[in-house]
Amino acid sequence: MPGQHLSLVESYLDDLDRALAGIDPAERADVVASIREHVDASLGDQPTAADVHEVLQRLGPVERIAREADAGAPALIAFPEPTPGASPDDRWPRWSGPVLLGLGALAIALIPTAPVAAVALALAAGIAALIGVRRAPGPTSLLRAAVALCALAILLTALAAATLLNVRAELPSIDTPVEVVSPGGG
Repeated sequence: MPGQHLSLVESYLDDLDRALAGIDPAERADVVASIREHVDASLGDQPTAADVHEVLQRLGPVERIAREADAGAPALIAFPEPTPGASPDDRWPRWSGPVLLGLGALAIALIPTAPVAAVALALAAGIAALIGVRRAPGPTSLLRAAVALCALAILLTALAAATLLNVRAELPSIDTPVEVVSPGGG
């Protein structure tokens, strides 16, 4: 493991050791050794910085591990095995940002022909993007852009509806007499 990656892991393990200061020293050493073994097994031979960050993120904060160890949790070191190609948080896939951004753009395109569908699509995609901003483990710039685009779609639909209502109010009704003048004056 390269030096900088090793220092991240060592720093994490040192923090864990300090957080476990209140438990039996033999148990503390066992927990730290189990975590070290898990990290080494998860990282393999040539880990990248992203690999190290992902493994440490999956482990979670050292305080949580220390609380579980202090409570005597029997299955403390039952870590999920990494799935190749899986995101750290499988509840929110990485492709959701571009898809929701595309749905926001589709909602804007639907405004002239199907405004009700545009609003429904914008609401659904906007809510999903908002949830994604909170749950996505990585960068959320595409999800934030999707929220903005969906909000714009709803705003444009509302403006179009208000404009159409205003135009309709200015049209003469059947009951209003209209004076017709012929070009010849007669």
